[in-house]
Amino acid sequence: MARLISIRNLMVLSAMIVAAGVQDVGLALAGSGAEVPDPGAVRAYRDYWTALEEYEARAASEGQSRLRALYDRLDREENQKRVERTRQQLDLLKSAAEKYKRHLDEFPSARNRQYVMLNYANIIDRIASIEQETNADQADKIRREALSQLRDFEEAYPDASLRDDASALRAVMLEKVGSEAEANRVWQTLASRPRENQATLAANIAAGDHAFDNMESRVALKYYKRALAIVDSISKNPQSRRTALRARVKVLYRVGWAAYKGAELDETLAATEELLQPHIDVFGEQERRGIQKDAAELLGDALYENGNWKRAMSVLSRPTMRLVGAQAGLRLLRRLGSGKRFPEAGDIGDFLLAKFPNSAEFPWIADHAATAFDQSGKPARAMAVRARLADMLPKRGLWRAINRDNIEAIAALDQLGADAGRKAAAWYYEDGIQSGSQSAFKAASSLYETLLEENGNARDSNEWRLRIANSWYFQNNLAEARRRYAELKSEYALDRRLLEITSYQDVLAAEKIWKQAAEKSAVAGKKAGDDQDAVAALKQLVESIDDFASRFPGQNRSVELMLVGASACRDQGLLGEAQKYWQRVLVSNPTGAQRALAIRGLVFAELALSPSSEVVSVVSKFLRLEDWKELGPMLRNEMEGVLSVAALDEGSKLNRDGKVLEAGTLLVQTATENERVPRREKLLRDGAYLLALGGAWPEAGRIAEKYQKDGLREFAGDMAYLRARAEEFQLRLGSAARAYVEFGKASPSHTRSKTALERGEKLAAANNDLKMAAEAAETLASRESRREDAQGMVAGGPVRDGRGGIQRGAQTCRGASEGFKGPAGEI
Repeated sequence: MARLISIRNLMVLSAMIVAAGVQDVGLALAGSGAEVPDPGAVRAYRDYWTALEEYEARAASEGQSRLRALYDRLDREENQKRVERTRQQLDLLKSAAEKYKRHLDEFPSARNRQYVMLNYANIIDRIASIEQETNADQADKIRREALSQLRDFEEAYPDASLRDDASALRAVMLEKVGSEAEANRVWQTLASRPRENQATLAANIAAGDHAFDNMESRVALKYYKRALAIVDSISKNPQSRRTALRARVKVLYRVGWAAYKGAELDETLAATEELLQPHIDVFGEQERRGIQKDAAELLGDALYENGNWKRAMSVLSRPTMRLVGAQAGLRLLRRLGSGKRFPEAGDIGDFLLAKFPNSAEFPWIADHAATAFDQSGKPARAMAVRARLADMLPKRGLWRAINRDNIEAIAALDQLGADAGRKAAAWYYEDGIQSGSQSAFKAASSLYETLLEENGNARDSNEWRLRIANSWYFQNNLAEARRRYAELKSEYALDRRLLEITSYQDVLAAEKIWKQAAEKSAVAGKKAGDDQDAVAALKQLVESIDDFASRFPGQNRSVELMLVGASACRDQGLLGEAQKYWQRVLVSNPTGAQRALAIRGLVFAELALSPSSEVVSVVSKFLRLEDWKELGPMLRNEMEGVLSVAALDEGSKLNRDGKVLEAGTLLVQTATENERVPRREKLLRDGAYLLALGGAWPEAGRIAEKYQKDGLREFAGDMAYLRARAEEFQLRLGSAARAYVEFGKASPSHTRSKTALERGEKLAAANNDLKMAAEAAETLASRESRREDAQGMVAGGPVRDGRGGIQRGAQTCRGASEGFKGPAGEI
């Protein structure tokens, strides 16, 4: 049938493909020139398989209906047989009852009358039990007849050997008809009789149960103890020993509970301890386990109520507790937890874990103990217990081998152990992160390995694998950590978050490996590029960084790691490779701090690798285009300092090469575009002079003039003189003379002050500005009155123009002639 269905499905699929729109198929085939199939045949083909599917569904439904009908018929037949058997049994019982009744009527003085009466009552009770199923009122009526018979029996035979059995049977029937109080009176009367038999045993148990139900625990305990004495008497008979032992267990259980409720804890302990002895093998395995479980729980409750924890541990340590001490201890632990007595629960839990390491209750004990330690503020002890529980998870463990048939315990271990493993592993991992403890990371790694071994496909299994790799990383076993990271990336389907973290950690591990290799190389005195280990480590680091950056472009971590790669390449002497990383950082949306590092790195590389012209170009570009509010004033100051030095160096180089105009232009442009650049006035002064030397006097003059207007002071004299020279070279004699004279008067200490006054005098005279010439000559004369050659100094006197100029000139000459001899004095 399976093969038929498979073939049919394939054919139906083909038919659906063929029949997917008959007109479209026909048109497609017509266009290709192929023979067009009959659309009706296609529909018939499809309808055939549809009909077949409906037939199979109908057949399956009919089969299920027939199966249900068969079961119903079997049930009816079984019920009919049971009813028939019950009817036959009832007929036999009624027949026997008639015989017994007739015997009682016909032979009132027979010696076996008491036996007949008791049997008759028993038969009537059985008839009533059968009638109970269909007619409860009739059953009660029948039982009351039996009760009448039993009452007559007790009155007629007060000393008969069967009187106790009759009383017990009457009490049972009274309970069945709802006469609980009267039944209890019968039980109490029977229990007070001195004879020791099954009837008095049952009476003491029943009377004790009635007292226990009415919260009369001490009264109940008295009846139960009497029942124990009767059991001991009955057990002396070998034929009754097994029955007596079974009864003793039931009585002991009642003794334990009555003593517990009556606060007779010592008797509870004694009773429960005896209940847990091997003699209960008179019961089946399932029943024995139930008795042991109940007794163990009762013992645990008693130990809790007793409140003596040393005694509790002593009791649970007894050899007789070997098989069930863990059950009782677990009950005690639960009671302590419910009572919020966590310190005591922790101590008891520790004891139980050490005493019963292979018990089926171990998972529950460990879970309660760990919770108790948590609540007591002892997380380290709690996690140690959880780690121990998690270590039992592997299938090959001893505990599993011992408890392999206990399905409930195995399931508890799988659940509680896995949960404990998660908590403990996470705690040890976090503790390692905070404290750096190697042992914590080892413990976390081991626990995660165990969790993976048992549940490698868990929802958070990849998180465990990552933490294992991280644990190796923090233990400085970097090679193993990198192997784990690579395995995670290549063999497991990580979500984006885990993949990013794994790749990032891989880079950090590679960076550590490179640093160790580089440090080792430095200690050995090797050059960075000559140590093969360092070179290989750097290559791995670069590969891991590139892998991360390609997987997560634009991520802030990508930028961070590219800076790491740049620094490593720089330290290894590979500035070209470092430049590539710094350039990638600038185009990767970095933060302000990251961008600053990249800029600083690029400028550093330019200084080391490129001529000063390139440095000037690069730094100028950064200063012009970057947002310095974000990058900060410190970096800007650095860049401006670099620019200043590089510009001066490049200017000197160009000057040496005879490129005077280029040198001057560079210096002036640098100073003009960057008003905060260090040594800006020197750049302007040197640049202007170089322009002048190159023949660009107009430009040099404008720069000098602007220098003066801006109020700059460091090279004010030089720039004033340059301005005058620029005017002279442009044949602007008047302005040149004025500039010379003003400079000479304003800067008397300047080396070119005298020269300026002399040139100013000559240019003024040449320009027929006698007043300006005289002013220059007078200034010269006032500064150098003892000069041998006084001709130039006194020349200003005669050339004074009108309006008193002649007189002032004469005075000048007279003042200047004092101290001169010879022709000079005559002049």
